[in-house]
Amino acid sequence: MPQVMSWLADFGADYYWVGAADVNGQSDAIWVTSGSNILNDFWIPGEPRHDNGDCVFLDIRNGLAMDVCAQVRGSLCMLHE
Repeated sequence: MPQVMSWLADFGADYYWVGAADVNGQSDAIWVTSGSNILNDFWIPGEPRHDNGDCVFLDIRNGLAMDVCAQVRGSLCMLHE
């Protein structure tokens, strides 16, 4: 993941929405397309926290965190080969 974060820094934004959310309201964020859980290795310490919101974003300097879905941020999409 550090290589991805370094690559994203070139786009000029520090935060990006990713395709994951807390869909059941229990701080169990999953990747929306596959339904799989997010590995704990990628979370910022103390996250995921449902009290911050239900949508997952990437902080390119620290990792994944949750926030209110209405925040304006860039988005990352997964492309299939």
